[in-house]
Amino acid sequence: MTLHHLDPPPPHCRVISTADAARLRAQDPLIWADPAKTCLTCRKRGTFDWFDGEQRVTYACDCTSQWVLHRWLLNAGLGTWYQRLSWRDVVAVSQDAQLQVMNYVDRHADNVAAGLGLVIWSEDLGTGKTLMAVLTAKALLREGEDVHFCQFTDMIDYFTAGWRDEAEKRWFNRRIRNAGVLVIDDLGREHKGRSEVVESMLDQVIRHRVAMARPTIITTNNTPDVMKQGYGSNVMSLLSERSQWVALTGIDFRSASKDRILRETSDGLTRPLVLG
Repeated sequence: MTLHHLDPPPPHCRVISTADAARLRAQDPLIWADPAKTCLTCRKRGTFDWFDGEQRVTYACDCTSQWVLHRWLLNAGLGTWYQRLSWRDVVAVSQDAQLQVMNYVDRHADNVAAGLGLVIWSEDLGTGKTLMAVLTAKALLREGEDVHFCQFTDMIDYFTAGWRDEAEKRWFNRRIRNAGVLVIDDLGREHKGRSEVVESMLDQVIRHRVAMARPTIITTNNTPDVMKQGYGSNVMSLLSERSQWVALTGIDFRSASKDRILRETSDGLTRPLVLG
């Protein structure tokens, strides 16, 4: 039997620092600890079946590379399921929207240098906003950009934690406020009772990032008009100045996605951790 091999992680994908590993362990005590004992991909069977293009093949599993990639992506804010997503999952996003996002990635060096980001928006649920943001984040990480991905509700919690903990404040400033590329997922899902805190935080973060020419990528179910009402004209003006707006349309494809995952599981297929 011919065994296939995944592309190795890029050279800049390395074992994370002791401090970052300790933070991940504090957040999740069950984090994958030792690739010699367990593997999220092959489960220590040594091989797994997945696709090479459209053909089903058997891969030899490099458990250590998968472990390093897993923790590196976790440290960038990308959870385990997001780590398994690839461009083959983009089945219901319009060709025009895909092209806009891919063009942004292809010109990442110029876009990042100019501090230009993306706002991926749709009033409808399940149209692929988070998927496109995740794939963009992973593509930029693969190219060596410093990227941090976070849910907007988590971003609020990180910000307020810094009010009482200086270490949390330093972490927020380093990984959120000053990330090379910040990806904010699902802006608009915050608790409405925190509107003053939210507007103040967003104004501070966006204003700083625009001043420092650091791109921000945002996904939201809000229209531009609703965002202006909810977060103020100043923030919207800054975002408009430094962002390309990508509108997604279509039906909710989450049910179809679930069916595909169930078929993969029943067919004995295993999604590896990948960068795209």
